[in-house]
Amino acid sequence: MMMRRVLFMVLLVFLSCSKDDSAIVNPNPEKNTAPGVPELIAPANNLNCTDNILDFEWKSSVDKQGDNISYYIQIATNDTFSENIQSLTTLKTTTSFEVLKGVVYYWRVRAVDSKKKASEFSLIRRFNTEGDGLSNHLPYLPSLVAPKLNQKVLEGSVMLQWLAEDKDNDVLVYDVYFGTTRTPDLIAENINKSSYEVALDLGNTYYWKVVVRDSFGGETLGQLWSFQTE
Repeated sequence: MMMRRVLFMVLLVFLSCSKDDSAIVNPNPEKNTAPGVPELIAPANNLNCTDNILDFEWKSSVDKQGDNISYYIQIATNDTFSENIQSLTTLKTTTSFEVLKGVVYYWRVRAVDSKKKASEFSLIRRFNTEGDGLSNHLPYLPSLVAPKLNQKVLEGSVMLQWLAEDKDNDVLVYDVYFGTTRTPDLIAENINKSSYEVALDLGNTYYWKVVVRDSFGGETLGQLWSFQTE
């Protein structure tokens, strides 16, 4: 009886030592994360294009898990990418689009890994294509000065500031949109300064944008910016 018990214990030890390690499940598998955000190369921001077949290029993204990456590019005639949009997915970091003449375009790219995990979109770039016999260039896309994007500022008031330029050195005026939603209200129209003071309440996220207009009626819609109060 004692001999049987000893043999049984030896058999248990042997079986426990000969288990297939591949059957062991990792209790803490690595979480899949999105690839890095692509960095745009060309066309350059505010480029005035004379050709209507354009090459687009961006830098490769890095995926921490080593997954294969594809890229999703969007082109549209507004910076919310809701009008006249063109898009495609490619494994390359270059592609070409045919665009209309005499139109302002916006473009952006995001990276997607083989598990369908997508990065944030890149920064938006703007370019315009010259029309036949075009004599006036549209103002350049306004750039943010202050407050910085997503900056936290004190309640009370703040001076919204931006920078805008025009290739023809035309006189520029501005419409300012401001509010607590992503579709801010028009609060100032046809002002001739690139700054505007607004009142703030505590604990809000504020959104704002600027429309730039030259003396020939050429108009450029700026990007949506935001900041918070504390």
